[in-house]
Amino acid sequence: METEESDDGKRPASDATCAADYTAVLLLAGCGTRIGTVTDEPKSLLPVAGLSILHRHLRAFARVGIRKVVLVVGYRKDLVVAEARSFESGPELTVISNDDYQNKGNGYSLYMGIESAA
Repeated sequence: METEESDDGKRPASDATCAADYTAVLLLAGCGTRIGTVTDEPKSLLPVAGLSILHRHLRAFARVGIRKVVLVVGYRKDLVVAEARSFESGPELTVISNDDYQNKGNGYSLYMGIESAA
């Protein structure tokens, strides 16, 4: 079977999937112990060139057309959720709380996010 390439040559032209069909899952529950003494806030709130890492992710998702994002939060979740909700023209947000993030880690957070997105 022959496949035509899209105009950009990177994917088959018959691929009808678009970004709006996807749900992004952001794992934001951990406390960022590997960044040491840089901050006591969640690492997703660290500013990079004036915008938080979380804000940059949400902006990138909006730019490519992703309409739904699942945020799996834990450590200082109130701050993370407030930052996410301050992004005005962003995707629809679903917030899932992994209250046992210190014991269950990213694997469980991912499981929770995927279950919510399904």
